[in-house]
Amino acid sequence: DETPLSYLPHVNNSHGYVDVRVIEQMWKDRFLWLWEHAWEECENGGEAGERVAEFIFPIVLHPDTSGMAHVIGMVERFLKWLAERGPEVEFCRYEDIAREEKEGRRRKSGKADV
Repeated sequence: DETPLSYLPHVNNSHGYVDVRVIEQMWKDRFLWLWEHAWEECENGGEAGERVAEFIFPIVLHPDTSGMAHVIGMVERFLKWLAERGPEVEFCRYEDIAREEKEGRRRKSGKADV
């Protein structure tokens, strides 16, 4: 989300600084929408009637903005918010997720990978 956190005068869609609380809430809204719409009945490997959510929520930080003090605070708050969801949220490296996908080993863990 570098665009709303930077002012780029030569770019037509640059709108300058947006408060990080707005960006943080946007990230939370996106995650919650996925969380609420990703639940499905467990078919294999789970108990009958058990419901699991399986999705990946990638977090990519642009180097031009991620080191700013107000952005660091926003990212920290967001990661804590995700962690508060408990064991249903699993933090993974892109490399590990890509390897599992490539090898066809993505598990139905019932977790949201972040």
